[in-house]
Amino acid sequence: MIRKLFAGAVLAAMMAAACTPSPSSTGQASGAVESPTTSVPTGAAAARAKGDCAKIPDVVPANFPASPSVTNPYLPYIPGQQFILKGTVTSGGHPYSHRIVSTTTDLTKVIDGVPVVVVYEVDLHKGVPQESELLFTAQDLAGSVWHVGEYPEVYEKGKFVGAPEAWLSGVGGAEAGVDMPPTPQVGDVTMQGYSPKLFWDCSRVQAVNRHRCVPTGCYDDVVLTNEWAPVAPHGGHQLKFSAQGIGTIAALPLGEPHPEVVNLARATCLTPAALAAIDKEALAQDQRGYRVAASVYSGSPPAEQTLSESC
Repeated sequence: MIRKLFAGAVLAAMMAAACTPSPSSTGQASGAVESPTTSVPTGAAAARAKGDCAKIPDVVPANFPASPSVTNPYLPYIPGQQFILKGTVTSGGHPYSHRIVSTTTDLTKVIDGVPVVVVYEVDLHKGVPQESELLFTAQDLAGSVWHVGEYPEVYEKGKFVGAPEAWLSGVGGAEAGVDMPPTPQVGDVTMQGYSPKLFWDCSRVQAVNRHRCVPTGCYDDVVLTNEWAPVAPHGGHQLKFSAQGIGTIAALPLGEPHPEVVNLARATCLTPAALAAIDKEALAQDQRGYRVAASVYSGSPPAEQTLSESC
């Protein structure tokens, strides 16, 4: 939940574009793939930057259940749960309203030999989608929550323009990472995912047992993590607050050029009909991935509905 560190800048750029006239040629035809906008170091430079995080453990499918279930108390993904986070992202010195709708579907997919839960997230500006993402997550038998891949589609003024930052573990050198350890302790450092052509994200547990209030209420037993991308040009960090039994309730920037601030505004359990509608959208997006990001998607089977609503 919540965009990875480069997304704040991407979203800010899209919002700025939405407020600026653009040529009719802006964007790409349906099915096109944009080139990544982030310059990622390679070779020795990459090795040095990657060393800022703990080493990613190998993905061992036998360490994951055959039917995925993400129940880590600080980052649960329960089918049918929907969270709405509201806040602002700043571009050109101007804050723009920002809303993220995150829904845990009852869809699963197999990536790098690991069955994953499919989370469907939509970023909205004035009610218009800026990004629509499939987040692929899994929990191993020890209780760690893994980030196994993403398929984010980018929209400009409501029109699809590409999916330049799609990645799946095991494809093109990309590796799954750990978003949340089973029992977070101050000082824990994890790499949350790695893609040699895009990015990698790191996370350090900065505090535990924090108290934090957001629009949905006040929470105790909150884990505070400091997340950053070693290759980010401005070295921006993000503070993320994760409440026991809920997951992410707030995110604040630290030194980012396009700061994004969001807080949990609503948490609901969808009706079967509402969840089915989200499933339909997520399945359609998953199918597009085989055309839009064929080099990434081609080796994985399609998502399918296999879980039961349980929230």
